[in-house]
Amino acid sequence: LILTILLFKKKQLSKTQEGDSNYALIGLYKFYPEQNKLIKEALEISLSKKECELLAIFVAQPNQIIKRDELTKRVWEDKGVIVGRSLDTYISKLRKKLNEDDSIKLTNVHGVGYKLEI
Repeated sequence: LILTILLFKKKQLSKTQEGDSNYALIGLYKFYPEQNKLIKEALEISLSKKECELLAIFVAQPNQIIKRDELTKRVWEDKGVIVGRSLDTYISKLRKKLNEDDSIKLTNVHGVGYKLEI
């Protein structure tokens, strides 16, 4: 997770500071990985730890395909048992939370993985 956050901070498309909090701009959203939240104007959207970890991976590699196996390994492997559809469930949750901005797409690349299109 630390490596993911460091990569995220290096590669993110837009980075700025608001007080002591670093955030990345993802379309119309501000993503605060340390606080597990997204903000769009006055709307604050809470993210679970897993959703935040997944989003940080996608933001660190925007518009690139990330293999299912890599996502599963980076987010779940060290935590014990991996449930087969967990990744799909969390991707669905992220899509719902990002659906206010039509310029952001979290797409499935059939048989390979997922891609965050910004």
